[in-house]
Amino acid sequence: MANIIAGYNPLQEQYEESRKKSIKWGILSFLSFISLSILGPVAFLFILVSFFKLGKHAARYKPLKAAISGEKYVEKVCSSLPDTYSVLSNVELFSEGQTMYLDQVIVGPGGVFLLEVKNMNGFIEGNADNAQLTQHKTGRKGGKYSKRIRNPLKPLGGQVYHLSNFLKYYNTNVWVNGLLYFSNPDAQAAIHGSNFPVFTFSDGAPALRNFIIKNEQHTSLSQTEINRVVTLLTGKTT
Repeated sequence: MANIIAGYNPLQEQYEESRKKSIKWGILSFLSFISLSILGPVAFLFILVSFFKLGKHAARYKPLKAAISGEKYVEKVCSSLPDTYSVLSNVELFSEGQTMYLDQVIVGPGGVFLLEVKNMNGFIEGNADNAQLTQHKTGRKGGKYSKRIRNPLKPLGGQVYHLSNFLKYYNTNVWVNGLLYFSNPDAQAAIHGSNFPVFTFSDGAPALRNFIIKNEQHTSLSQTEINRVVTLLTGKTT
């Protein structure tokens, strides 16, 4: 079993804040409703405000919960790697004057892998070079619709660049492999011309795990190199 090292997750903090506010405004909405007969128009006005606030925070709460669930699922998948691997979750990286959070960085004999996790659903298609992809979805009532979404391969490429430069700055010249994983069970993807492998939930956990292990045929990091990368990214020795 791989060594799991979890870092600070800003999504978790945002999720907890939205959850607490949703609960608070849900309670206030209920109290306003039962006091309607006593306070009259005042209570009715407060009901409207409470429902508006409840809807606002619930709209943020649900996608955050889905994103966190997706990251935890992928972390569970990666934990099944051999114990020669370390899986770093929510890595905070400071590079070229900016701070960024990397979903998952996997370090082991097969190399360094930067895994970007997306919880999008539907059929996602397009060209890897384009700034946007097309997401086809089916609504709750069976209606089909499509919309343009930001191409997640673009920021992934930037993160790979920054992680590579960060390691080189500390005299650690290792190749960083970018990976994109759609964790939603209802996601399918057809992205053409990508330099980074793209995986979906339907590919199954073995596909991602086997890809990483198979890379040992081309790359072989020593235990010293593995330990150095992990220490640089976490400040913790292995």
